[in-house]
Amino acid sequence: MKKAVYKKIDERIEKVIKHHEEQIDENGNVIEAYDEVIDKVVPIMGVVYEDMTQEEIDNMPKDEIEVIPTLEERLDAMENAMLEMILGGL
Repeated sequence: MKKAVYKKIDERIEKVIKHHEEQIDENGNVIEAYDEVIDKVVPIMGVVYEDMTQEEIDNMPKDEIEVIPTLEERLDAMENAMLEMILGGL
């Protein structure tokens, strides 16, 4: 059984402009205002489907467990639906 997990799948670098206001240094000199370009690492998030452990499956509420029909059960259901359409239309 699979579970959807939202996690970091990649990262990208964004350029961020940080503005510095005019300042006065320790000697009394004026340092003009300036902009600094900073590279910021930003995570790219996404959904990843992972197999659940047996413990996670055992701890799931029973009404949340999805029962997937077998191939034979699906073929039987299709056959019964077609027969019902054919015979029910008479």
